[in-house]
Amino acid sequence: MLRFFMFVGLSLLSSVVKGQYSLTGTITDCLSRAPLSGATVELVGQQKTVQTNAQGQFSFQDLSKGTHHFYVSQDDYKGHFFKVSIKRNEKNYIFALCN
Repeated sequence: MLRFFMFVGLSLLSSVVKGQYSLTGTITDCLSRAPLSGATVELVGQQKTVQTNAQGQFSFQDLSKGTHHFYVSQDDYKGHFFKVSIKRNEKNYIFALCN
């Protein structure tokens, strides 16, 4: 019985620690620096995708600490992969797309 409770406790602890970080940012045009609304930001390998709002902003919640790969695309622009190392909550990250 003690093993069962230890297993449940460790499982709950790992789920709490696993997703405690967030990433917020903006997608812009690489030349004009204008925000790109409707761009798709995909967290590669985790099947999480968000769209940027009218100000080009996006947000991912419940990320684990470590390196994550993102694929950003938008009509009229070349898609691009970005690598971000998450050590804490990352705010105001900027990805720029060129066409």
